[in-house]
This record gives sequence, structure tokens and C-alpha cells, in this order.
Amino acid sequence: MNVTLRFNLPEDQDEYENCINAGRLAAAVADFADYLRREWKYGERELYDIEEIRDKFYECMRDRSVNTDVL
Repeated sequence: MNVTLRFNLPEDQDEYENCINAGRLAAAVADFADYLRREWKYGERELYDIEEIRDKFYECMRDRSVNTDVL
């Protein structure tokens, strides 16, 4: 299967940049999720605070239909 994305530049510049940066965005989100997991498991902060932030992060991801199984 082939997919071609077409953008009407410069009008669609933001959408174009979102597409070309999607891989980096996914990697950054995975890094953040891992950071939160480490803080939750090993961090010196209050557990409740980190848990609450982590839960909110995953809630936001689910609300936007982002697959969190790979994180």
C-alpha cells in the first residue's frame, strides 16, 4: 500500500511540519513516559504527585487516540 500526502504550501506549513516531525514527537513522548516511570519507581518526590502526572499523561494520550501500547 502506498500513501501520498499533499500539502498546499505555504498555507499548510503547520500541518506539513507536524507530519515530518511525527517520528520525533513520538520519540519525545516515549522519552517523557519513560522519565515519568523512572521517577515513579525510583524518584525522591512524593509518589502521589508523580502518579497523578503519569495518569494525566496517559489520559491525554487516550483522549487523542494515541496508541500507548508502544510507550
